[in-house]
Amino acid sequence: LQSEGNPFFAEELIRSWIEKGELAWENDQWTATASLEHALPQSIVAVLRQRFKQLSSHVIDHLRIAAIIGRTFDLSVLAAIESQEVEALEEHLLQAARSGLIRTERAGIFTFSHDKIRECLYAEVSNFRRRRLHEVIGRVLEARYDQENTKSMYQLAELAFHFTQSGDRIRGVTYAQQAAEQAMQLTAFKEAVSYYHLALELLPSYDERRRTLLLALGEAALLANAESEAVTAYE
Repeated sequence: LQSEGNPFFAEELIRSWIEKGELAWENDQWTATASLEHALPQSIVAVLRQRFKQLSSHVIDHLRIAAIIGRTFDLSVLAAIESQEVEALEEHLLQAARSGLIRTERAGIFTFSHDKIRECLYAEVSNFRRRRLHEVIGRVLEARYDQENTKSMYQLAELAFHFTQSGDRIRGVTYAQQAAEQAMQLTAFKEAVSYYHLALELLPSYDERRRTLLLALGEAALLANAESEAVTAYE
């Protein structure tokens, strides 16, 4: 799954897992001896950084900010975050597209060609700058979505994510709860469980809102056929 079908990434990931002893040949088959969810192997990072050097520092910095927005990003949102002209920014992004780092989905929408590319760029941003950018992104999206009559579950979850990453627990809880409630209406019960968990993680143990959220989590878990989780929430 991590390689997304790309043979280079697949080979480097498997080689890294074998070298670290996380993947072993046992009983005529490869077996994972540890969790395979970890940082990118240095071989992949090195190759990606070589590709980054082929572009100007300005283009790469645009991509670093875009990586914080997400795998797919809107040109107009990136322009608002950077206070840049859309046309000038688009020229830079088209350079990145020609290099194969991103691709155009449709007018004004770009996607990283592989999530490992986005992951590597995201990791290059300092923690302080990352938190600040998550807040800026959250506020830009919040202003944009406020113009619509209702926010979708995806939009609410997106806002919850960015404000949580920025350290704004108040907005993080609010949007996570709203995303969970929207998920319940859409009968997306597993997603609702996930969003209720996020809201609860952001609230201190003494906050009275936990009661309401735990009851709602219990209901969502029951509907998601996660009975043991529902029991824990109700207890």
